[in-house]
Amino acid sequence: MRGVTGAVVLLGGLAACGLLLSPTVKAADLEPAIEEPALLWYVSLFGGPKWAHSDIKLDWERENDCTLSSLVCVLQPLVTHDGRLRGEIDDGFIVGGILGAKLSENFRGEIEVSGARLETESKALEYASYGSPPLGSSYKAEDDDYLHELFILANAWVDFQLSSMFCTYLGGGAGVVHVDSDFGVDPFVTGGAAASPDFSASLEGDDWAFAYQLGAGLLIGLSKHVGLDVGYRFKSITNVELDDPEFCGRKGCHPPVVDTRGDNVFDLHEHVTQIGLIFTF
Repeated sequence: MRGVTGAVVLLGGLAACGLLLSPTVKAADLEPAIEEPALLWYVSLFGGPKWAHSDIKLDWERENDCTLSSLVCVLQPLVTHDGRLRGEIDDGFIVGGILGAKLSENFRGEIEVSGARLETESKALEYASYGSPPLGSSYKAEDDDYLHELFILANAWVDFQLSSMFCTYLGGGAGVVHVDSDFGVDPFVTGGAAASPDFSASLEGDDWAFAYQLGAGLLIGLSKHVGLDVGYRFKSITNVELDDPEFCGRKGCHPPVVDTRGDNVFDLHEHVTQIGLIFTF
């Protein structure tokens, strides 16, 4: 896994409990009154780095067709090509916005919309065997790309007031996420008759999936309508579907792919640290 080269710290966060819980006038100074409290609304922006853990696997086999022409076997006397593609999801960052409301003294509900970008690393290896193993040669290729996410989550938080300025919170949320992923390598030499790049492999995904998160944090009241949030989130995404693998782009592979084995779906588990501001109204 590659470490994040720089923490992306952006404005955002949840409502500071001090803003949401602390009254502006002491109860002792007021005459008793029967009145239902109004909802206290807030908006926020947040951002921060995230660390992900997931990978994908794809294996294939190619065979020369020597029954068509003996010339093929003379120029390219390979029996089989056994290959594999491994894709790894690395680190990235997330930014987002929230619309929320304080529903009771210690309970808040909100809608979160956020986007994230994570780095991906793909490695391909193909072993070309000229007969009974171990006679043969290995060929490798690597490439980097990105995975993009769009979250739409409904969250619920329970606040624990520490003082008029500080409080902690626990909770989580669930919803959907759109994942756009691309794992693959550009054309590379694999021992064919021509000493030029002739083979490529890729596995892509473009899918909506179920997502949930668990979180905790510290909320700090900065003023009457502004607060600071420092929090942690564990995000999980399940069963992101992958498209059928693609080999050699739109061109036919020589020799052709005769068998594939690999992942049809993958899961994502992410750790997020975020910081930001909230504005109540």
